[in-house]
Amino acid sequence: MSGVESEGNGADETCVIVAESSVDMEEELQARGSQSEGFEPSPSSRAAQKNVRGRETDGALRARATPETPEAPSALAEGIEFLPPRKKAAKTGSRAQPVGPGRENLGPCEKLKPTSSLTESESDLDGKGNLIAHRVLIANKREGGLGQIDIGAKKDALRAKLISKFLDPNRHYPWEDALASQLSNFGLRDVRNLCILHPEKVVGELKPFYREIVEAWGKLLPHLMPICRNKEDVFRLPFLKNPCFLHKGKTITSSHLMEAGLLWIRDIMNDDFSVKLDFIFGVLKNKNINFRKCSIRSITEKIKNTVTLFWERIMQTKDISMQNDDLNFLLCQNNNPVPVQEIKTKAWYKLLIAEIKRTPTTEKIWAQIFPGFNTKSIWTSGGGLFTPPTLQHLDFKIKHRRIFTGIVLHQINKGKYERKCKKCNEQDEDLEHLFLDCSLVRAFYSTIRRTIQSACNFHCGSDTEWTLLFLFGLKKNSAHQHTHIINTILSYTRFSVWTVRNYALYENRTLSLLPFFKTLFLNHLKNCFFAIPDTFNQLLNTGHTLFTVHQNNITLNL
Repeated sequence: MSGVESEGNGADETCVIVAESSVDMEEELQARGSQSEGFEPSPSSRAAQKNVRGRETDGALRARATPETPEAPSALAEGIEFLPPRKKAAKTGSRAQPVGPGRENLGPCEKLKPTSSLTESESDLDGKGNLIAHRVLIANKREGGLGQIDIGAKKDALRAKLISKFLDPNRHYPWEDALASQLSNFGLRDVRNLCILHPEKVVGELKPFYREIVEAWGKLLPHLMPICRNKEDVFRLPFLKNPCFLHKGKTITSSHLMEAGLLWIRDIMNDDFSVKLDFIFGVLKNKNINFRKCSIRSITEKIKNTVTLFWERIMQTKDISMQNDDLNFLLCQNNNPVPVQEIKTKAWYKLLIAEIKRTPTTEKIWAQIFPGFNTKSIWTSGGGLFTPPTLQHLDFKIKHRRIFTGIVLHQINKGKYERKCKKCNEQDEDLEHLFLDCSLVRAFYSTIRRTIQSACNFHCGSDTEWTLLFLFGLKKNSAHQHTHIINTILSYTRFSVWTVRNYALYENRTLSLLPFFKTLFLNHLKNCFFAIPDTFNQLLNTGHTLFTVHQNNITLNL
């Protein structure tokens, strides 16, 4: 056997070549070892023999697969791909096969292989422009993210859970005394340091672990309210840098009162919530602090107003029965105050993520392109039971407009890329031209549109609705009985446009869109037919006429 005889069995022939070559190498190495009596190779020599075997196998493979036919290199590459047990054979050469257009199983009519130019192009674009912001990806899928975990927020949630355990009056842990000692070692010199926001220079004096605890709790403190059963509990609270006492959305600060040691509400207010102005002035004078009476009156008036509002909120809050007067907090969930001991780590994480996550900026761009369109709906559109992950990934990038169009590539490397569309050579290639306005794409979409209308009995009211459908797909909760199959068709439509364009750009190859789409979609249906027959039968029995199955043969009605 020499070379590859045909395109259909090239992969099998290559597997035989690799197997024969490796068997020859093993026999040769065994023969060499038997010539040395009593010699036991060391572990290092065994590793060296493995490396030599891999290199010799690679050399033998290249020698046996000389390009006697033009299709030999492509068949050879695909033969290596179909060797999962022999990972060393897949690692031969300088680099692994890149992931790009043509890696999908295209069938016997389209055996395509990415060239080195495509690999170089992808490596040139490994910059931030091709990435979606992490603060967007941590949001859930309905908000344009992927639900990725933010490690920092997860760590803060675990630290907050530790504080909630510390505040639980019904349980006691061996580490409580150590944590209480650290919390009383700075600021107010009291455990009620948990009630105020501390500047970074004050928290920086703590040990790293306890600093993380205080910082995490400070991020959640604006969402919490300390439990106060009576006025005495209110008067035991600090008022400086306390998120419970806000004036015009900001915490109250006063360097004069802090320097005088007037930190608690009981220090400046009477039982009837009146301010002890004379007492405050006397303390400031005794400590030789320069102050203006009007500024002190202004600050104390702000404190009085915020404390009064806080007390009114407490009177309206549902009664929370507690066994003792220890410090504790409430978190409002669904308009229902809940003690922090009952809050799960997941709930803490959601609160922290809500402060970090960001709305995708592409929603504004799509709103400008399609006025009156609800851009929030694109995140719940497309996909389905039968859409492969590769296609879902492309759809996600289209929604976020993270596609390297000709205009973007020209800005990156003006000498290497042109702005014009490589398919029609008529207009500059932006996202809308690439997937909607190109003359070749419009003709292709017309065929797909007629197919969906006739085979799936699906109709849209206007051309704009069809345009949105081709870009984003149907909503996943659509009442149409063929939602999943239509979304799969549209995903393969976009993927075909993208892949054919890449071959035109990177390999200067012109492919016809419709035959390319038919090959991809037919192979996908065959894979579903043999991999998930039960689900495929459900798809077949929904009443569409898109394809027919006869004796394990699938025929597309396009």
